[in-house]
Amino acid sequence: MQAELEAEYPSLSINILAVNEIGYGNSLGSDHTLPMLQDVSDADVWTSWNVTFRDVYVLDASNEVFGVYNLTQNSISDTTSANYDELKCMFVEAAGGTCIEWDCEDGWDDDGDELADCDDSDCAADSACAD
Repeated sequence: MQAELEAEYPSLSINILAVNEIGYGNSLGSDHTLPMLQDVSDADVWTSWNVTFRDVYVLDASNEVFGVYNLTQNSISDTTSANYDELKCMFVEAAGGTCIEWDCEDGWDDDGDELADCDDSDCAADSACAD
């Protein structure tokens, strides 16, 4: 998702990282690509923010909580899912951007022409438009 956000919204400063709970090893596994911060007892972020396992805290430009999205309740393993799009949009909106909510299957688009099909320029790069 980080790479997609950088490519689709290059003017926005969006950085995704993980905060590992105190007392736990690398809970993301060895194949993760997110930068990871280790919570420590002096900060105790997990407790002070009342974090639930797999919570995604989205912060705005002032480092205020914009929203919380739990990945156990809202799986994003399918990158074409509504959950994935919803979380991605949360990052964009927290950074002050306007989310482009469209895809070739659902027919949403951002230019208001109500034509999000494979003939629409919005979908030219969408993989769902591939023949």
